[in-house]
Amino acid sequence: MQSRGDVSMKHLISCDCGSFQGEVIDCTVGVRAVCYCKDCQIFAAYLGKTDTILDQVGGTEVVGLRHSNIRLIDGAENLRCISLNSKGLLRWYTNCCKTPIGNTPRNFKVSHIGLIHNCIEGTSSDLEKSFGPIKLRVNTHSAKKPVKALKASLSLVAQYLLSIAKQLLSNRYKSSPLFSESGEPLVEVRVLTKEQHKKLSNVV
Repeated sequence: MQSRGDVSMKHLISCDCGSFQGEVIDCTVGVRAVCYCKDCQIFAAYLGKTDTILDQVGGTEVVGLRHSNIRLIDGAENLRCISLNSKGLLRWYTNCCKTPIGNTPRNFKVSHIGLIHNCIEGTSSDLEKSFGPIKLRVNTHSAKKPVKALKASLSLVAQYLLSIAKQLLSNRYKSSPLFSESGEPLVEVRVLTKEQHKKLSNVV
């Protein structure tokens, strides 16, 4: 059995129909979290998959990774990207079967992706072996039922900021599979209209 922190651990990234595939090539810096924010719920509604993306109280489990920790293998032409507003996160998914892939900041120098659990091969137990237990539960005020927040420790925050800084100083942020070296998303970003946003808000 591989232990947490083993750089040889890998996880396949795949859409539901298998047309898109990638891989987590380094699990050592991954952080598991659950976000209950309204925007994550709206994204699930946009894809028509609230029942499989969200947990029973409206949370989305993600694994936080640096861009250089993942690579694309096949089917990049199926990638699509939306933002819920003109300044919001970039939310990546596949057009072939509407599988969520992950969320990234607009600035690719902040080398972070919240890889959504649906696209990661393996059970919850497998993810815990690779990335450890869930370390964060955030935006719990938007949960469907009371959920106790789980805040990041100072050491976890420091580790995260250090990893971002290292990516920036070494220019490794430019090795993103989702952005060009100049920082442009590889696919056109569709920004939802206010009407679309309101309609989806009413669903969740």
